[in-house]
Order: sequence, then structure tokens, then C-alpha cells
Amino acid sequence: MKRLGINIDHIATLRNARAENHPNILSAAKFAMKCGADLITIHLREDRRHIRDEDLKILSKIKSIPLNLEISASNKMIKIALKNKPKNVCIVPEKRNEITTEGGLNLKKNKKRLKYLIKKLNNSKIRTSLFINPSIQDIKVSKEIGVKCIEIHTGKISSLVKKNKNYKNEFFKIKNCAKFAKSLNLEVHAGHGLDYKTTKLLSKIEEIQEFNRNEYSILFGVDRFWSGVDFPGSTLSQGIIVKAPNPSINNPLIAHQKMWDPNFFHNTYPIYGKLKLRQGFGRLIRSMSDKGGVVILDSRYLYSQWLYSHLEDLPLEIFYNENQEKIMREVLRKAGLTKEFHERRIDPFLEVEQYEFIEDLGISGEKDNLLSKDSLEKIRRAS
Repeated sequence: MKRLGINIDHIATLRNARAENHPNILSAAKFAMKCGADLITIHLREDRRHIRDEDLKILSKIKSIPLNLEISASNKMIKIALKNKPKNVCIVPEKRNEITTEGGLNLKKNKKRLKYLIKKLNNSKIRTSLFINPSIQDIKVSKEIGVKCIEIHTGKISSLVKKNKNYKNEFFKIKNCAKFAKSLNLEVHAGHGLDYKTTKLLSKIEEIQEFNRNEYSILFGVDRFWSGVDFPGSTLSQGIIVKAPNPSINNPLIAHQKMWDPNFFHNTYPIYGKLKLRQGFGRLIRSMSDKGGVVILDSRYLYSQWLYSHLEDLPLEIFYNENQEKIMREVLRKAGLTKEFHERRIDPFLEVEQYEFIEDLGISGEKDNLLSKDSLEKIRRAS
């Protein structure tokens, strides 16, 4: 049976950026295990850019979390591994200026040293693997070094699949390497750049027993993450905004301003949402060379000229789902409530609580025909 390892390094990246213990690494590991992960992978780098020594110490003590520790082949790192004794150790190449691990180990150059380090780890009953390129020669050297497992670098095939380029040659190269490793009684793992598509593809290679996914993670952030957190380069490639980041009209400050300014909703209020939306995009785009996509799940941006103007002020290319209206009509049809609604442009300043759920769908009722709680519940179930 194939196993799946989840890398939680970038949960630590976010925590470190916030300079606090949130999100919590242990909670993230437990959640991944609860969702079906077979093991948790962490990379303790020399510069401690994400995972820290205390993270390793805590996770190593939790017997219900099988831990896979990635480290460089330095004496200092081997000493740390021997002290904490995680279930698995994978030795990887490491450069300080790289964003993520680039390529496999140079086994020919470091064979003697690696053999000495692997022997130490094996004597402590730590299952050890080497992160290598898909190469028959590297697999032979790995066997000579004395490891029980190898992890094949899948960065190239992952890149080819994502770019919709021909990946067949790389696929068969990995397949042949996996078969050869198996014939030498080496357990075969695969990792780097894997997403759902490439994992499914490589799962066809029966010799691969374990996948380690790390590069494409989903991060959920609440209000505090709209500012003060930076994810440059490939650390973050897509953002998801659930709804328009407009402040609640129940906010004491907003309520006070509204009380004294009769034109507050038309002059001052729009500025709050506009600035916060820019901040949200700013988590993704940090420089002139940065690129990425933002998905907004709030259909009001399609129907509200006021909200759409917020997007027009941003230097971006806008795409939208032309079937949005059809989808919403279908939701209403399933709820049996099509006669109760009148579709129109969204008024972003509606102050009636009963409209809250309807606005999330991009639809609102007539003001003189408020929606009943039963109707709201029907829509909730239908959607």
C-alpha cells in the first residue's frame, strides 16, 4: 500500500513571519494525520528559515506522528537527528540561497562521507534515505552507501506536467529507476513539486511506495493575515479571497462614523474595503517579478459596479465565470424559491441581517419582501 507524507515547512514559514506561535506546528501535524496522511515531513535547514529545533523536539516525542526529518549531510545535523531520533531521516542537498531543494545529492563526490553518516543513523535504528536524481548510477551508489530507501527527485516531471509539456521520457526514466531500485531491495520514495495530478500519474509506478508532497500547500488565514505577512517568489502562487473584505457595519468605529456622516456609505466606507483588498493582493505580489493568481469567491464583484471598481484599480487581468448566474439560478431552483427573489444589482450597503446569506450568493430580495428564516435555510441546504 502506498503512503503519503505531508510537508508542513511552510506552516512554520507563516508562523515565523507572524513572530508568534500561530499557526501551531503540532496542531498542523495532527490535523494532517487526522485527514489521512501517513507521515509528516519537516526540513530542518541550516538557516532555520522555517522549521526550528524546538519543532523537531516536540514532534519527535509524539509517537502517533511518524516523522520524516530532512537534513543536510553535516555533522551538526546528524548530531541533532541522533539526539531526537525521528522515525525516518532523509539526507538532502542544501544551499543557503535556494528557495527550495534543487536536484538530488552528488553521491559520487560525497560517497565516503555519506557512508560514514548513514552507518551512524542505521546503528541508532533510524530508517534513512537519500534524496537522489532519477539515475541508475546514483541508485547503485546508494546501495553501496548502505541506505534502506531512496527518494527520487520528481521536480522535472512535476514542472513538465504543470506546463502541459511532454513528460513521457521523464516518466519512463523514473519508472525504470524505481524498478531497478526495487531489484536491489531498496524501498522507493518520490518527492518534490508533487501535486494531485503528478501524484496520480506516478502512482501508476507500483514500485514507488511513498510520496512526499510539499510544494503546493493550501493556507487558510483569518483577518490578521491581510497584512504583515510576506511570501515572496514561489513560496506563494495563488491566493483565495472568500468574500469582499469590507468592515462589518456592527464595528463600533464604523457605527460611530455612520452616525455622524450622512454620506458615510458613499464616501468613506468604500475606502476601507478597497485598501484591504489591495493588502490581500499584496500577500501574493511582493515585487515587479512576482506573479500569481487570486480567486475571489464573492459573486458580488460581478454584479456590483461599486465592488468591481475595486478590481479595476488594480494592475491585473480579470477573468470571471460566465456561468455564475446560471449556477446561482440552479441553487435557487433546487431550493424551490425562485419566485421569492428578484434578481438585481447588489446593493453593498444593505443593513438587514436576513440578507447576509443571500448576498453571499450574489442575490438579494426586495426590501419590502424580507426573506423568512425557512427560506434562508432552504438556500443553505441547496447550495
